Amino acid sequence: MSVSALAGHIVNWQGDGTPINNGLTYVVRGFKEIDPIGHLAFYRNTTTGCRSNAATINTQFAPCILLNNSTAQTVCDTSFYNAGGLFNLYQGSNNFTKTFFPATPGKKIKLSIYNLSLGQFSFMDIIDGADASASRIDQLDRNSTNTLREYTASNNDGAITVSFRANSSTAAGWLAGITCEEPLQFRSVQNGLFTDVINWESKLPSATVYTPAVRRPNKGDDTILIRHAISVATGSSLPLDQTVIEPAGSLTIPANTNVLLYSDKNENDITVKGALTVNGNIFGISNSRKNGKIALEGTLNLQGEIIIDSILTTPAATAPIMNTTGSPNISRLQVNNTAGITINGNLNISQTLNLINGVVKVTSPGFVKLAAGNGPEIIGGSANSYIEGRLRWEIFSTSDPIVFPVGKMAFFEKLNY
Repeated sequence: MSVSALAGHIVNWQGDGTPINNGLTYVVRGFKEIDPIGHLAFYRNTTTGCRSNAATINTQFAPCILLNNSTAQTVCDTSFYNAGGLFNLYQGSNNFTKTFFPATPGKKIKLSIYNLSLGQFSFMDIIDGADASASRIDQLDRNSTNTLREYTASNNDGAITVSFRANSSTAAGWLAGITCEEPLQFRSVQNGLFTDVINWESKLPSATVYTPAVRRPNKGDDTILIRHAISVATGSSLPLDQTVIEPAGSLTIPANTNVLLYSDKNENDITVKGALTVNGNIFGISNSRKNGKIALEGTLNLQGEIIIDSILTTPAATAPIMNTTGSPNISRLQVNNTAGITINGNLNISQTLNLINGVVKVTSPGFVKLAAGNGPEIIGGSANSYIEGRLRWEIFSTSDPIVFPVGKMAFFEKLNY
């Protein structure tokens, strides 16, 4: 629910819900066995503290689709509950997989989960595609926190598949909604949280003029341009793709916060021309061909982890910079930029360092370490692409030869160990 801004006033809410967007929007949370539910909204003067008469708003659970079979649904506006419905538990035998397709061509399914309570052995997979073999967005279980979760399809079908396994457990289940979103182009207009609508303006891809956004950007939108200092909300999990951090922009991922990358498209999920600060984590799904790419042209400040398909240095006139705190871990780094890359600090690489073009300059006393555990390897290495600085290789006992492609000031050598 949303209300209009009033100059010199703030908006207060009373009821079972969460205010967002500086109080202008209210996310309703319903409890089982309470229907309908009343909420109050009123304006409060920021100078005098006086409030207006409250407006009473009643919300009621709508007719819904239950997850009590595996038949696909073509919809655009419906509620979605577990097999027990509003007031009953799901049963231990409730194991179903259902795909939702958008009823309006060109739009994409958005799944919003408002309440969640799963049993001890139960789990729910949210899948970005028309069947269970597509990319998994998220997996929810008994330990998943009861916070608002929003998932938007990014595949060409605009479909989301929900696969639920009760596995002999019973619980209250979930309250969710299904809507259809039209992919938009977004760009930031001021500093702030990614989830605050007031920080964005949007337009249809075919339009030329941006207008103030009426929703925040989602994975699956056409383009997300970050031109200001934008932060992900602490403790949240944010799926992203089609995102460009412009030269003057920055994106900060705080500690205890995750950004999820997954795509069936052969393109970069995040392009960094400005600055990306990762104190939390960026994760991809298990399928290494689909779990996200970051194109690094600007600056990466890294303290957390980035476990995705690859961080790529793409052809550019200047060398991107990676500043690390501690010894953070990434899965793969591909260097393909004549200007190379500068790494300030220590960096662990758990899987692959791919040297195609450009020098990896590691400033002293920092180092790059190929960390044992996932069979790390170095691919390539030549007079055009090598490590200038400290390179370490942590291995278990092996008879395979280890090659260090190192050099300095255009002198290059492959050292065998």
